Amino acid sequence: MYAKLAFGNVRKSLRDFGIYFITLVFGVCIFYAFNSLEGQSGLLEITESQEEIMKLLGIVITGVSVFIAVVLGFLMVYANQFLIRRRKREFGIYQVLGMDRSKVTRIIVFETFIVGLAALVVGLAVGVLLSQVLLYVTASLFSAPVKGFQLSFSGAACLLTIICFGIIFLITLIFNIVSVSRYKLITLLNANRTNQAVKVRSLPLCVVLFIVALTLIGAAYWILVRSGFSQITMPEFAASTALVIVGTFLFFFSLSGFLLQAVKRNQRIYFSGLNMFTLRQLNSKVNSAFFSISIVCLTLFLAITSTCTGFAMTSAINGNLAKANPYDASLSTFFSSFLGRDGTDPQPDYYAAEADDVNMETALKSRIPNWDNLVADSAQLNQYRTEVTLGTLAQNAGVTLPDYLSNLSDYPLPVIGQSQFNQTMALQGHEGVDLQGSEYLLWSNVEKMQSFFTPVIDAAPSIEVNGTNLSLTTQQDSLCTAAETNSPLPSLYAALVVPDDVLPGQESLYLITLNVRYTAQTDQVEADFKAAIQQAHSAVAAEEGLEDSQVYWPFLILITAQDNADQILGLNAVISYLAIYIGFVLLIACAAILALQQLSEAADNQERYAVLQRLGCEKTMAQRALLAQMGVYFLFPLVLGICHSVVAVSALVDVIGTLGHLDIIKPLIGTATFALVIYGGYFLVTYLMARNIVLSRKANRS
Repeated sequence: MYAKLAFGNVRKSLRDFGIYFITLVFGVCIFYAFNSLEGQSGLLEITESQEEIMKLLGIVITGVSVFIAVVLGFLMVYANQFLIRRRKREFGIYQVLGMDRSKVTRIIVFETFIVGLAALVVGLAVGVLLSQVLLYVTASLFSAPVKGFQLSFSGAACLLTIICFGIIFLITLIFNIVSVSRYKLITLLNANRTNQAVKVRSLPLCVVLFIVALTLIGAAYWILVRSGFSQITMPEFAASTALVIVGTFLFFFSLSGFLLQAVKRNQRIYFSGLNMFTLRQLNSKVNSAFFSISIVCLTLFLAITSTCTGFAMTSAINGNLAKANPYDASLSTFFSSFLGRDGTDPQPDYYAAEADDVNMETALKSRIPNWDNLVADSAQLNQYRTEVTLGTLAQNAGVTLPDYLSNLSDYPLPVIGQSQFNQTMALQGHEGVDLQGSEYLLWSNVEKMQSFFTPVIDAAPSIEVNGTNLSLTTQQDSLCTAAETNSPLPSLYAALVVPDDVLPGQESLYLITLNVRYTAQTDQVEADFKAAIQQAHSAVAAEEGLEDSQVYWPFLILITAQDNADQILGLNAVISYLAIYIGFVLLIACAAILALQQLSEAADNQERYAVLQRLGCEKTMAQRALLAQMGVYFLFPLVLGICHSVVAVSALVDVIGTLGHLDIIKPLIGTATFALVIYGGYFLVTYLMARNIVLSRKANRS
């Protein structure tokens, strides 16, 4: 009987359960879909390194899911408090009719179970479909084909979802039972007649506090924009954070009073239509809910910023992937390590390198018989230490180091010979340089360095390298930005290309790189090359009785363009999924909280809107008043959250810019669209439901 009654209550109260049910379905759907990502690796034709990244993605998503579960748990408890409040009188009537509290509790248990089970089933069904979409998104991110069409289902993700939401439902149920049991019967029966206590604040004080709030927020913005995230100190960051939090709370604490005072000064607007009624209603609600609105605003700020930053990072990294990896493979070693670690005698690697004339290709050819079958061309690049620093270059050019380079003033500029530079450029299909006399060339592939080197090139400073005065080559009117080696991200901040006869001695040589181009762009050639390289390296280690990691010659590190692509694509997948996962859940949490508050307010205002219509107010006018009230309530937290995010992202541009070229417009547009669809969708559904509550025939019967 109680189950039947509970089922009837749920069906009858679909209007009240609507937002709650939709939010639950969203939560279950997104939770399952993202936790099923790791299990999709078997459906994709991916490399071993990509499979490791998928495992890492699964671990990260599982960790973040704990935070997501807490957020959804809080949201469900909050939503159920709204539903309990709406049904106080109903529970009171049950008790008047002879039903004791234990039986009322049983009805609540059945209702929670019915709604929870339905949301779980629907959410999992939608989640399975969403996971199929994510499968193809993952395939696109990893540039990996899907092994035919098949419907995937992750038992582990399903079990985790059921366990997490089962715990959340249990906690919610306990809160519901406690909430109902602590109310007296008279309180339950008079619930519809009890008005919420309205806190009246001094309007002039609200105006003053509103100005103070804007001042605090402006000060926080100024600190953040002035320093940027690359240079900001911990005290400055703490001060900026504290100011924006306090300013946000003061903003919403004083907002309604400020709006009321501002509009009252223009009586034409104040007395037009239902503006007076709307402002008073808004003033009453914001006064009592400013704390939760402030939390929503700050959460929206976090959601928008994290999502936009994630998209911006992936955009910057993707834009530089090909540029930072122009060679099929790069092998490198630190020659400075050969010359005696900790002041000892030169290592065996040094003598081995001397025997090979410090030529990495010669060393590898002698150990890999089929080298010419694997490698079509190669170019070695030696980097030497000098006393020329970034600060020296800036001083000679009469240029001030920008803030983001202030910590690199003592960064020693590596020196590279002209002949090796030209061979490296030829390997990329670029023209070399013909240095005339005592000239040098500036080289950097970090895009952020462009703003520093442009005035330096215009100034054409002279420098001294190995006792020789050099002037900037007249052939250079812009910075050389080619990559010197394969790297996940551009890493050559600055280097000097000089004539070969100006190079310092071998004692200054510290880094050797050999860039190679395969005979064919196939997976088989790369696999054979890596196997041959590893076999040669292990053979040297066995000859010297060392571990592989202790052998520095003929090479120490092997980086292929494909390995970097796998890592970068995997990193993009992790960042993108985290940004969407966290951003989506936080957005629906914020939107659902505001929606529930407005639906609760609509239920409380049924009689007020009924009185308006009995006094002759047109229905369309009442609808516009409701729309205006809800629009302001939804809009202000979003607008202020977006303002916070724009400032935060603008301060992060310097940091993200180190990853590569950053086009912030696309991430902003993508994030804005993402937020508007979710947030705007909740607003539309909430307005339609609230309109149905306050303007229905039943609500307006006298």
